[in-house]
Amino acid sequence: MGAKEYFSCFFITLCIGVKLSLNLNYQWDLVKLSDLTSSSTPEYVTDSYLFCIRLIYLSIILTTVLFMLFDRTGFKLKLMSPQDKLIDVHLIGIQRFAAFTVWNWALQLFYFMLITFCTYIDKLDPTLLKYIAPYQWLLTRVAWGAFEIAFTMAFLVTIVVTFILIPSAIRKNAPYDNFYKVFPLLMHNFNVIFMVSELFLNKLPIILHHNSLCFFWGMTYTMFAMYWYWLHGYFFYFFLDFHKPFAPIWTLILIAIYSALFTGGHYLSNMIRDSSNANATLYKWSIAVFTVFIMKWPPREKWHITTQDLCYYFPSLAPNKTTLANDTKAPQDDVALRRSSRKKST
Repeated sequence: MGAKEYFSCFFITLCIGVKLSLNLNYQWDLVKLSDLTSSSTPEYVTDSYLFCIRLIYLSIILTTVLFMLFDRTGFKLKLMSPQDKLIDVHLIGIQRFAAFTVWNWALQLFYFMLITFCTYIDKLDPTLLKYIAPYQWLLTRVAWGAFEIAFTMAFLVTIVVTFILIPSAIRKNAPYDNFYKVFPLLMHNFNVIFMVSELFLNKLPIILHHNSLCFFWGMTYTMFAMYWYWLHGYFFYFFLDFHKPFAPIWTLILIAIYSALFTGGHYLSNMIRDSSNANATLYKWSIAVFTVFIMKWPPREKWHITTQDLCYYFPSLAPNKTTLANDTKAPQDDVALRRSSRKKST
């Protein structure tokens, strides 16, 4: 398929999505500020504990985002070009936010910053409520929409990595070790843990009509991916490469997957919040089991990649030279080279 045909399909899909979204009832008035800040299970998790949990999540995400932004050694990976050739890619600073995974990690950062701020004001320091009173409607709508998008996309990212990207790399005999480094593991696994726990603890519903928010989020990234290709000549994901004959089919498959995830989230959020539903606990366990099932952790022979990368961020964890010399699996000088590179850049 040529670029002209792909852009035609993309434009038609976008127009259909815009047209359908204009006729939806978004029901923004269903959620109030207290729904953002109150625990749905106060008998187990109080509002204060909920604030602490959100603050921990925020701290983890913010730490990784700041490190990616200011670490001058960057991130190196190998990607398949549109010509099916392996190319070396070196992302530094803001360039590391070009992948869809990092987009959604940054979205979770935005969500937890907003929701933690609202929880603090509403539950811990109500005297500040008067300052945000004129903007409560905006805060609630933005936070609610961000939660629905982040929840759906967290599952989409993890499923795509586990069942599409890694198997595809193995099948093509392409490098995939970067998936087992510390930050990718966080963004591909902890993302769903964070959002599933939010689903369990908050009072925010997932409204079917808000599915269009995920549609526009995904289409926005697709347009960005085309712009990135125009600048740099490669895609991060093979299914967005319009040179491939099945690119439109992949797009429809991804739309179907996230729509199914969003719809599932809608029904599950209603069932686990229904106090009269005797199976609410069973549904929560089902979601937890499904979450664990879709996560991808390093196999035994790849754990040295994770531990070696961890030693780069926490030098005190690095083994001594004797241990390194006896380790035949891991490259012995990678961590040292990265530290040396970081020192030179500073």
